[in-house]
Amino acid sequence: MLRYKFINLEVVSIHQDTPDIKTFTLKDAENWDLPPFTPGSHIYVHRSEFESRPYSLSNGPAENKLYRISVKRVEDGEVSPWLHDEVKLGDIVLVSLPSNNFKFESGAAHSIFIAGGIGITPIMSMLDTVSHPHEFFYLARSPEHAAFYDDLRSKAGEHPRSFHFSAEQGKTDIRSLLARAGPQTHVYCCGPAPLMDAVVEACQEKGLPADQIHVELFKPLRSGGAEAAFTLRLKKSGREIVVDQGNNAVRALRAAGINLQASCMGGICGRCVTTYTDGSPIHHDQILSAEERKSQVALCVCSAEGVLELDM
Repeated sequence: MLRYKFINLEVVSIHQDTPDIKTFTLKDAENWDLPPFTPGSHIYVHRSEFESRPYSLSNGPAENKLYRISVKRVEDGEVSPWLHDEVKLGDIVLVSLPSNNFKFESGAAHSIFIAGGIGITPIMSMLDTVSHPHEFFYLARSPEHAAFYDDLRSKAGEHPRSFHFSAEQGKTDIRSLLARAGPQTHVYCCGPAPLMDAVVEACQEKGLPADQIHVELFKPLRSGGAEAAFTLRLKKSGREIVVDQGNNAVRALRAAGINLQASCMGGICGRCVTTYTDGSPIHHDQILSAEERKSQVALCVCSAEGVLELDM
């Protein structure tokens, strides 16, 4: 199975967790072990060649015969309505091998996990693995909108935890969640952008270094096109492709007949990241470091001044 970039898996379980979240369990049809993964990993689920979305794995790595994903329905989405409305037990779906942009530091002295809504999914995998002192906070609208709520309550003795429901308790004081954070604490947060911004700000106020603050976006902060037209030059062929204002490089390349893999179209998954060899890109992604931006660009959200030469 590891010879291939993608694998076909069978849907063996579908569970309606909340009014808008379904959990899917995927296995190899012949019950082979699946490619290994680490807590915080995700897979891409493909509806078609150009329609795919990343979904975090919520089960622990020890469960090596299954992948479990939870999907929140997005009405104007390309993949989630298909999963909710059309995919059924026994269907075969095409998924990518696992990758990880939200890595868990298992050797930390202390960790704090903060999940908002559907952001609970990668945190679940971490909770299944963690063996050092930790705290866990789950923020949701209500118990009815909290995926895995019953499972988490049943394991209350295993993980120090606290549930915060805005419909009952109002807005959460994020700083209070970090009251026990010390110099060696690692903080993990996944959820809506305002929550993660608040967590990062509170961590910085506590003096935590950047490499101990871990966040993962589920919803892109940006989905618009280029601020102004620019040109892509393909180094290997010399071909030039214009990206019009309001369009993006991924769509322009596909329209020109170039098969480019992309998923989130918002600069958060990293699938369209490409090496550039000349030019001045304007970066709008949420994943590349300052060092990586010296040679790489997320084509789904970038702009450029003039001509941007790609190593393709």
